[in-house]
Amino acid sequence: MPLSNTMDKFYFGDVLIDALYAGDQKIWPAGGGEFNPLSLPGLSIWLDATTIGLGHDAEIYNWANLGSGEDAVLYGGTARMQNFGPNGRPVVAFWSGQGRVRMYSTGVEMEFTLAYVARMSGAVAGRIVNGIYEPANILFGFWNGFMDVGYDNGFGSTSSTQKAQDQNWHLYSADGTVTPAIEDRLFSDGMQLGTIATSQGWKGTFSISGYAPTAADETPNCEVAEVLLYNRKLSDADREQVEDYLRFKWGVGLS
Repeated sequence: MPLSNTMDKFYFGDVLIDALYAGDQKIWPAGGGEFNPLSLPGLSIWLDATTIGLGHDAEIYNWANLGSGEDAVLYGGTARMQNFGPNGRPVVAFWSGQGRVRMYSTGVEMEFTLAYVARMSGAVAGRIVNGIYEPANILFGFWNGFMDVGYDNGFGSTSSTQKAQDQNWHLYSADGTVTPAIEDRLFSDGMQLGTIATSQGWKGTFSISGYAPTAADETPNCEVAEVLLYNRKLSDADREQVEDYLRFKWGVGLS
């Protein structure tokens, strides 16, 4: 029987398998290793709840950014660690009217790639990952009782995909480009939901829980596992690699 690291193909029944993982560690094909988001240039924001290192229900006042940008400081109160997230990993819990992340110097504008894992965790709905308005009215994923929503100074075709939110964990990704057309795309678990033709971009801002610079407008009860935001549009192959990294790490979207 061949060793796994020397096999050139692997089948499960009649299905050809692309890769094998042990947890979030890629063990085949040979030389895989665990994907590091920093291996792709332009990573401005990388917030990973597993790196915070605090116990369950501990208060959080800031969140170290593993990317090139500023650290995530919480305004208006605190968030708390929750040690019972997907795959048994810790996540960060936000509550309506409480601590919320605001960042103003990310270097991310209209060209970007976003990927994150989060969920609504209670009855109070709102926005989880978005820009700060003003100046940037942009969001992907969750919006005021809905999910599968994309908005960038306009809904575009993704308005037809929105549906009532649930409390499951979701993997959302999105990207934006200015050439050959000004366009954003929204993906749910790697499947494209739609495009947005009217685009203003992030304008260097980033927000978790609500959108207002100081007020608590549209701050929900939610939990966030990990967020990645690049200051450029990744190739589809690289975006899919980022999605796979989050999918296997957090066990989201796996059958």
